Amino acid sequence: MAKTINSPNSFKTCYIAEVKEELGLLERKLKKERKIKAPQKYKRYIRMAIESLGKDATYKEIQQEAFRLYQEERKKERSSKVAKYFGIFRAEKELVLKLAQDKDVCYED
Repeated sequence: MAKTINSPNSFKTCYIAEVKEELGLLERKLKKERKIKAPQKYKRYIRMAIESLGKDATYKEIQQEAFRLYQEERKKERSSKVAKYFGIFRAEKELVLKLAQDKDVCYED
């Protein structure tokens, strides 16, 4: 399972610099190879953030916008998963209550 992004600071400035360099937005290029490479999933959101904010956006603005875009996409994914399976199983209320109160049914923590 992939690690979730919990903060705008997860979009590190070195990741943003790498994406800006790839897009040709930095005036100077790094002469040596980067020690820390941006993961593909981060690059996608950073590109989208730069496209929506423009090339003159600050690194902080790009971090915040990339995080917002990530959260929106996660929200859509979660709601589509619920919608996909919602209502496919039908059970009578009495049966559900009986199963919930049955001492022989094992519930694990």
